[in-house]
Amino acid sequence: MAVSLSIDTLKWHCPPWGGLVHGPSYDRQAVTPGIVHLGLTEYHRAHQAHFIDEILSSGQVDSLTWGISGVCLSKDEFLQRAMEEQGGMYVLCTKNSEDPVTRIIGAYCEYLSAPAQPDAVLERLQADSTKIISLCLSEHDPLDDAGLDESSQDVQSDLEALRSIVECTDSALLSSIRPLKTAAAYLVAAAALRRKSRSPPVAVLSCDAVPRNGERCAKVVAALAQQTGGDELVKYIEEQWRFPSSVCDRIIYRMTPTVLEDLHRASGVADKSPVACEDFVRWVVEDQFPSGRPAWESVLGDACVFVEDAQPFSDLHLKVFEGARQLIVYAGLLLGYRRINDALSEPVIFDFVNRYLAVALEYGVTPSESADGEAYQAEVFSRLSASDEELVSLAHEGCRNLGRFCIILIPNLPPMDVPTIKPIVQLLCLWVRYLTSSTDETE
Repeated sequence: MAVSLSIDTLKWHCPPWGGLVHGPSYDRQAVTPGIVHLGLTEYHRAHQAHFIDEILSSGQVDSLTWGISGVCLSKDEFLQRAMEEQGGMYVLCTKNSEDPVTRIIGAYCEYLSAPAQPDAVLERLQADSTKIISLCLSEHDPLDDAGLDESSQDVQSDLEALRSIVECTDSALLSSIRPLKTAAAYLVAAAALRRKSRSPPVAVLSCDAVPRNGERCAKVVAALAQQTGGDELVKYIEEQWRFPSSVCDRIIYRMTPTVLEDLHRASGVADKSPVACEDFVRWVVEDQFPSGRPAWESVLGDACVFVEDAQPFSDLHLKVFEGARQLIVYAGLLLGYRRINDALSEPVIFDFVNRYLAVALEYGVTPSESADGEAYQAEVFSRLSASDEELVSLAHEGCRNLGRFCIILIPNLPPMDVPTIKPIVQLLCLWVRYLTSSTDETE
């Protein structure tokens, strides 16, 4: 029978005291937050938090100063209750073609709810110990837009609150200012407060699945800072802060009853907020950290790579890997398959994926000596052949995903070159055929 997870029951789950689940090997009481993360998504808990947990376990000098202060930007009472009851810990289950492997992640040393604890969030953001502010947001967050949507009520509310924060001369009065709504506003508020207190510079590390996510974040923050703090605040951010882009790559499994049952059986832990993912992981990061960073490249093998420009790797991930996954979804569903790996075993789909990858690699990827397209193509097949994701779950929001991953290739294709254009057109035809055979994209 699975046993609940908490600080009191941790030893029951881990050797040498009880269970077989690998847990934190470090003193969690000694961990202090050096990273503030905005947006507690499953992706962050399966990806970046796994890297930090390995750093905390590494025994490196100052490794325990890189704990995560997790900030939830929306009201999520279920996650908040789970984080509180489980002491910020959760089970991470990595799946491959063999048996799943489970471990307990303890990287979060603090959990804050922005709607309920705005003052605590601002205090953590302006603390001298905070060296990195990372973000992992939904696709609909203002940071993903080309500019600020000033018609948004949240943006209007944030503009008013930020002007009050910038003008405030007594930190004790900050609690009387209305809570902020968006991640961009929290970043601008942090800049204003850190400028006043002469705190060390920080890196704002974007982890969203969008091209040049660091540049997009910097653009929105600068626009908001200009309207609330003027030229001086914008100049401070440009001179003191850095906005590195990154590419986070890992398949996250939807937590279906079947996946949850497998996880409980493999771990013996009755976790209220577990995360399941593939065993493959990669993180490509632009190395711009003015106040230092963890040695991510020293853990999880060679999974983390530091580069000058992450864009070629973003192209590989979005246009090549995610594009191929969309292709398998619609071809597989129309041929009666239920899972990615089963669909890819169909020779017709396998050949289709090969033709798509050839086009995407030639016309969709920014040239780079550090991004090996041929090796990446083999990696795509290896990962997708081991994935038992349900196709129906991946068909959700197909229109948006096809636009982000596949249609974006079309402007780069040679005109009237039928063999090159054909795989993209066929993919769109499959999507249309799927839609006409169902009442909505998820049916």
